Amino acid sequence: MQMKSRAYYIVIVFLWCFIPSGSRGQTPIRQNKATVLVRFETPEPYERTDAPPHSFALFLRNLPLLPENTPIQNYANEPLKTDTQSPPAAILDIETGTKNWQRTVQSLMRIWAEYLFEQQRFSAIRFHIRNGKAIPYQQWTQGMNILVDNRAYWTKTPYNPHQYRTFRRYLDFIFQYSDFQTVLRDIESVAASDLAPGDLLLRDDRAMMVLDMAVNRESGERMVLLACGGTPAQAIRVLQNTAQKDVLGAWFKIGEQGAINTGVVEFLPTDFYRFK
Repeated sequence: MQMKSRAYYIVIVFLWCFIPSGSRGQTPIRQNKATVLVRFETPEPYERTDAPPHSFALFLRNLPLLPENTPIQNYANEPLKTDTQSPPAAILDIETGTKNWQRTVQSLMRIWAEYLFEQQRFSAIRFHIRNGKAIPYQQWTQGMNILVDNRAYWTKTPYNPHQYRTFRRYLDFIFQYSDFQTVLRDIESVAASDLAPGDLLLRDDRAMMVLDMAVNRESGERMVLLACGGTPAQAIRVLQNTAQKDVLGAWFKIGEQGAINTGVVEFLPTDFYRFK
């Protein structure tokens, strides 16, 4: 009898594993899930766009998230007051560093660079700094002399480009001497119809990245997840759609004319960019 009861229990547990954790009528955010893909469901009838193997889109969907209700912290590990107009839907599990360097636009540079490093595309990692000079990662690791603000900076010995600490040292250097103006040299405009995961939304002092995209196959309407950092340097977060949280969760619809309104800022099609 005991063995029979145990068998029933195993069957129940097995079937329970295949029951969806939440109905489609609820907000499409599944808490306590570890990645962008599994935490943020798409509202019906939307489906995620294709993400080929090794693509930036697939990398973004697999980004890890911190546990629910984790407070936003700055580079000094101090909690920040949440913006009541745009509270986070989640926080990416990407460390900020210990200096006030990885700020708004640098946070987006960080995500792009992390993807290239994971793919070992070291020759593609390059960013401009304020003196107008492009700093390729591979040359930097070989001890290339660098001129910054009329002062010479150099590495005393070459670094191993495959070591993550070398990569982070490079990014810290870049972030110190980069801003909204320097990143314009590393990106290009993209049409609203071609907007894709990984693309940037830049307007005034606001900078966000399209973290994921979903489409209604019948109507062609699209929605996006958005991620951003902030000033001072702080954790990178996924935005919450405060106005339509109960229906869309963290997803934002792209308007008929291509604009994206977050409730705090409206990005126009002329504000869309992509890393070169």
